[in-house]
Amino acid sequence: MKIRLWAASLAALGILAFGTPEKLQGQQRQRVTADVALPPSASRVVKDDDEPGVPKGETYADKVVPDAAPGRFPGKTPAGAGLPIASSPASIDSKPAEDTGVKFKFKPGDNNLLQMESNSGLFKFYAGGRLQVDAVWLTTKDNVQAPRDKGGIGNVQDAVNFRRARFDFGGTFYKNIEFLMEWDFINTVNAERTGAPLPINTPAPTDLWVTFKDLPIIGNFRVGNQKPPVSFEHLTSSRFLNFMERSLAFDAFIENQDNGFEPGVMAFDTAMDQRMYWALGVFKNTRNIFGWNTGDGEYDVTGRLTCLPVWENDGETLVHIGLSASHRALDDHQERLRARLLVRNGPAVLHNIVAEARMIGSGRDQVTPE
Repeated sequence: MKIRLWAASLAALGILAFGTPEKLQGQQRQRVTADVALPPSASRVVKDDDEPGVPKGETYADKVVPDAAPGRFPGKTPAGAGLPIASSPASIDSKPAEDTGVKFKFKPGDNNLLQMESNSGLFKFYAGGRLQVDAVWLTTKDNVQAPRDKGGIGNVQDAVNFRRARFDFGGTFYKNIEFLMEWDFINTVNAERTGAPLPINTPAPTDLWVTFKDLPIIGNFRVGNQKPPVSFEHLTSSRFLNFMERSLAFDAFIENQDNGFEPGVMAFDTAMDQRMYWALGVFKNTRNIFGWNTGDGEYDVTGRLTCLPVWENDGETLVHIGLSASHRALDDHQERLRARLLVRNGPAVLHNIVAEARMIGSGRDQVTPE
């Protein structure tokens, strides 16, 4: 009788302290669920009359959790075993964190040796350049080397010099903003205006522009120091010329004493599956290599249209035709047409000039077929 009384008393104290067996089972279920590592967006409190979230094919019995570990409840299955658990991190539909790292590429023989690209592909950069050295040994008849005022081209001498020494850095932002910065460190200017020529080398910009790509209607829009869209020979980079120098016709009518680069804006695009190209730009006419000009007006409006009526075998067989036109207001009302030897001996201010004409006027119109 005393034993039964003590047992009933202990049971009553247990109920007061811990609750009914059903309540104890619910607390164990809550504890098992709470011990499972869940992301904040997926965890929730399991109530007595509620079941946790049910991802497909996952139950408490499928995972080893602290409260359900073997030996925790000897001789019996722990409360909540076999019940489904809340969603695990693998079942959350979330995007992986964006990788902001940068990878480097070194490609000998490509257009640019060093290429950098973000892992997201949104940013691409490259660095490159070119170095061209010119060495010349010349001989000719005395009457050819006569002074220019006597019908000759002046004294012809052997020479060696750096023809081009350029460094460029460019790239793309967000896939549709492209830029290029290039400087030539071997440009010759005459430091003496009154006496004999005194050539010195000085850095000068060539390509120095930003292009906005894939725009509605106009396609692409470029701002900065750039080549006006005139002449196939002009627009071919010096890296891919058959010879180190361009033709006498380019030297006389296209180059314009500014290395072929002018500050301005230009729209351009392709059509007909890239077999047609058009470009139209407005530039500031300048006769120096530093990309600046002062003077009212003095604009250069130039356009170009080309097409490929024949394109076969991935470009092994092709026919290219084109036409460019330019209207140029003269810089300080002066025009100079001159042509130098195709074999350049020394810096620019010392080159032998084959032909030269100087004129005064207001403008010049030019059409260039290709």
